[in-house]
Amino acid sequence: MTINRRQVIKQLAAIAAVSSLHGQENSRSEWGGPVVDCHHHMRRTLEANLLHLDGSGMSSAMVLARDNSAEQIAAWKAQSPGRFLGWFASTDITKPEAEELLSKAVKDGAIGFGELKSHVAAAGPELGRVYALAAELGVPVLVHFQEVPHTPTEGTFATGFKDFEAVLKKYPKTRFIGHADAFWANLSADYSNESAYPSGKIKPGGVTDKLLGDYPNLFADLSANSGNNGLSRDRNSPGAF
Repeated sequence: MTINRRQVIKQLAAIAAVSSLHGQENSRSEWGGPVVDCHHHMRRTLEANLLHLDGSGMSSAMVLARDNSAEQIAAWKAQSPGRFLGWFASTDITKPEAEELLSKAVKDGAIGFGELKSHVAAAGPELGRVYALAAELGVPVLVHFQEVPHTPTEGTFATGFKDFEAVLKKYPKTRFIGHADAFWANLSADYSNESAYPSGKIKPGGVTDKLLGDYPNLFADLSANSGNNGLSRDRNSPGAF
């Protein structure tokens, strides 16, 4: 079954409405309604997760977790109904057992792969195996694209986003969710990997803008400083969302 972006948004809205029946007391009034955190990194304890959600006014969350987290997340869902809508699984994709671990995670209830954040090329063989597996299992894959290190020792992740169109063509049945610095900075056509969070006007015709318009299998994750910067740096630009 093929779904488009509008259908995805409608489904998320429906999930949020249902979850609010259980968690609306935790949703701050300033948001005007239930809000789902779709990029919630798993904390060690149930209490720590709820503290984060309540503190930010989130009614519920989509959890990003390690591949072996099924049992723990199931327990938390039972203890706090409506707060944890589902989870994405991640693992070290450079290891030979990565595909086996991710497949097991989906069998155990994960509904996607991610956040995948590895020191490899976006079009390299390590991520390529995961892209193919995601298509085979019918789940989306959330990728962290970063070309500029934040610290002297951090390195970069899923590099080569400017050439990602070839990947979208090669894996048309894979649903990709783009995230992080390089994904959002490339809204502007003049971005050249000079900074993680560029400022100023957005020049229309950026790689991200083009790929989102041309490829129905590419979606966008609005979270983090990267998403905020992409959405807020130039509100009047025709290239902005």
